[in-house]
Amino acid sequence: MPLGMFGGCMFRHLKRLTKSYRKHSNGNFGIMAAVAALPLIIGIGAAIDYTKVSSDVQQAQNAVDNAVLAASKQFYEDYRRRTLVKEGRKYVNLNLDDIYASENYKTKTRLVRVSDDEFEIRSQISGTTPHSFMGIIGKPSTSWTVDAVTSVSSPSKIEIMVVLDISDSMRKVKKLSRMKTASKSFITDISPYKQGNAHLTVSLIPFGGSVNLGKNADIWLDETKGLKKSDKFYGCFRYLNNTTEYPGDLQAYQQGIIRPRKRPLCPSDNSKVLLFSQDQQELINHINKMDMSWGTASPQALMWANRFLENSWRRKATHFADNRPIKIDTKTQKYVVFLTDGAVAMVDGNQDGKTDKLIGDNAAINMFKAQCSEIKKLSNTHVYMIGYNVPNGKFKNAMKTCTAGDGQYFDAKIDNLTAIFSQISNEFQNIRIIN
Repeated sequence: MPLGMFGGCMFRHLKRLTKSYRKHSNGNFGIMAAVAALPLIIGIGAAIDYTKVSSDVQQAQNAVDNAVLAASKQFYEDYRRRTLVKEGRKYVNLNLDDIYASENYKTKTRLVRVSDDEFEIRSQISGTTPHSFMGIIGKPSTSWTVDAVTSVSSPSKIEIMVVLDISDSMRKVKKLSRMKTASKSFITDISPYKQGNAHLTVSLIPFGGSVNLGKNADIWLDETKGLKKSDKFYGCFRYLNNTTEYPGDLQAYQQGIIRPRKRPLCPSDNSKVLLFSQDQQELINHINKMDMSWGTASPQALMWANRFLENSWRRKATHFADNRPIKIDTKTQKYVVFLTDGAVAMVDGNQDGKTDKLIGDNAAINMFKAQCSEIKKLSNTHVYMIGYNVPNGKFKNAMKTCTAGDGQYFDAKIDNLTAIFSQISNEFQNIRIIN
């Protein structure tokens, strides 16, 4: 039989069988068709369920990736394991609570030390996605886990010296009050400050005719060579040798009064230095109470900023060094933010409270330049100079050449002083947080 005739015959035979089955099945065909379609329905349902699982896992992965980044930022803010873990958990909850009920996932963020300077932040989310269709075959949900890890290094240790002019000329057009407002804003911007394991300190060095280290300063200066205390000591010192790396002879002197207006050369206790603070409110309070002092001893102010940052001098003033709140190492970044509103006016050149000698402009500027040279020798040091309405001339030029590292010179006016301090604080933020 030819193949075409055979195919036609078979088709007619199958057609007759199908008609006969339908005729005698009494309605069972629909039921059997439904049973035959069940695997297809389950397959479609499984695809829907697993699409939901895939979506949940992807969103959880995004959340855990961002959680380690948020924890990394927190790590550079306060360097504490507890707050780092809390920040990671908070970020996950904020991103996932609108997707799952809280009992459907768990999160864990932890800090792992790899070496003395290297750490890993590891974050994990474990969750369960309930099924709509797979429960038919005994699988009501699917469990999953996603992970993320990022490497971080120890945050840079930072010491900041804020050197502020409180000379009598700062009284004009509310310069002092404007400077206080700008510097307090700066203190707030470089927050947070944390007690204990913080890696950032701020020192305030107000200066007028000299710098007041406090009446108890001799406790940590007693190991320096040649300390000579005068009969009436108020907390102000000077170096007899202004430029040498070694402190040289250090002289403590009495409170000098410039006649005829009887203005003090040694700043009052309200305006003494505040060293290595990690307390934001303490710093702000200290700025608030600063008052005026006669004279503009810029070289001496810069000299003390230099000494407080100098590692070799710390070893010579052991008690002073031991009281520092953070451990200083070769990676420590050191910053000087120096603000003055005019040329150097070194009244009472002998600083003994007995003379009214005014050091000449050229000599005073040379002393300032000598201190600039000294501070530039320090490693990892950045010097920012702010000339607050400083007139053009030799001293302004000296300030412009006194910058170091990432620092620069700013020509400040009444209306842009806060913006300048804000710009400097942004520089610190860039160093403290590693992307």
